[in-house]
Amino acid sequence: MQKQKITVVMAAAECAPFAKIGGLGDVVGSLPQALAQEGVNCIVLLPRYAFLNLHDSHMIKRGSFVVHESKTLERCTLYELRQKSPVRYLFIDHPLLATNTIYHPPTGAKPVETRYARKFSFFSHAVVEAVQQCRLQADIIHCHDWHTALVPTFVDQLAVLKNYPFTKTVLTIHNLGIKGLMRRDALSVSHIKIDSTPSLLEDYYDLDDKHLNSLKLGILSADAITTVSPTYAKEILTHEYGSGLESFLFRRKRDLHGILNGIDTNFFNPAHDPALPKTYSVKDWQKGKCINKRALQHALHLPEKDVPLFGMVSRLVTQKGFDLIIEVLQALLPHAQFQLAVLGTGEKTIEQALRSAAHKHPHSVAAVIGFNLGLAQLIYAGADGFIMPSLFEPCGLGQLIAMRYGTIPIVRATGGLKDTVQNNKTGIVFSRYDTGSLARALLKAISLYGKKKSWYTMVANGMRHDATWRRSADEYLSLYRSLL
Repeated sequence: MQKQKITVVMAAAECAPFAKIGGLGDVVGSLPQALAQEGVNCIVLLPRYAFLNLHDSHMIKRGSFVVHESKTLERCTLYELRQKSPVRYLFIDHPLLATNTIYHPPTGAKPVETRYARKFSFFSHAVVEAVQQCRLQADIIHCHDWHTALVPTFVDQLAVLKNYPFTKTVLTIHNLGIKGLMRRDALSVSHIKIDSTPSLLEDYYDLDDKHLNSLKLGILSADAITTVSPTYAKEILTHEYGSGLESFLFRRKRDLHGILNGIDTNFFNPAHDPALPKTYSVKDWQKGKCINKRALQHALHLPEKDVPLFGMVSRLVTQKGFDLIIEVLQALLPHAQFQLAVLGTGEKTIEQALRSAAHKHPHSVAAVIGFNLGLAQLIYAGADGFIMPSLFEPCGLGQLIAMRYGTIPIVRATGGLKDTVQNNKTGIVFSRYDTGSLARALLKAISLYGKKKSWYTMVANGMRHDATWRRSADEYLSLYRSLL
């Protein structure tokens, strides 16, 4: 007997290639395509940002609907992109959403500024109203991070107040650190009723500095919660990784699932990557990586010699382990032969420390502050090893891309890094977050580089690692079916 086809509406602030800042955009860009291949009807709902440059000639008007905001009824228009794709991409058009940036400057630990909070609370409300008023017939509404974490609360509220169908909701947490804090008076603007749902009532009166926590509301309201690796799903139940939400996550432990991210293996493919001087596959990678390594060394003004070349493509923030990197460079460079190529932007102190290291050791360290997609691809292909000593890492994409390109990951055993890299088989894994552990891991990599047979075996193992979205899509589909 054939199973009934499921319709999933996926709501997010980002989706590649339309609007992308980081990994969230990659996931929302790839996961629906993989689900569609498994027979799921997928609809992606996004704000129609001003910078999208999607003219009406590219769009089909699918209807209009109203959102009750404060004392007014706000009219929105729903557009669908004209394209041949198994996934439907719909955009909600309203002046509040038509901004020139996805985000205003995030504040993390501080309350989100009023316009920033209102923008995404309005979007969450609009998603829920669009599903009903424009007859999208959703079985599941799948929302991502704090920007759409109010969707389950709006579903619950509207189900009580206006016979809205009890549509099942899934919340995926990509970044637990930014919770979407906002002042309580945002409720009146967003037309959220304090006593409409138990979760909202609890958050309103829990005495946490008179702020509402969007992510907490999503955790308490959604029918299922996922995060992006099995290990991280366990870690966030602890005080060390829970970012203050561990007790609420623990309450929902039975509904919390860790599902690994994949990568777009068509885009991240060394056999067809136009950014590479020499393409290659697992069958002929040795020559290809050698040519790309020389090109990378030349581009970064590093000596073109046969020493281990480690790469990093990352946000330059403490979470990514750069405090350890700076100390290890000082300790190892006088005694070990290796090179390091870093690409990224972030905290000014880290940027300056890397510039200083490159100035002091110009033959060993190259630091490019900024981002260049072509150079990023060349680092993945030209480096011998890829360093990710993260303090925490929900999933991580860098190690998956590195293995795909035959670059051995050197990672700390946390989150998705622990789940995807096998120590001594596809990479080098260390446990403790300290300088000594990272230094020993790098020295191990340098030693292994001299043992060509062992190094070549590890490279080939990594290139054969299955980083596609197929397995993840199957797990999401099983979760969806369990909710219906």
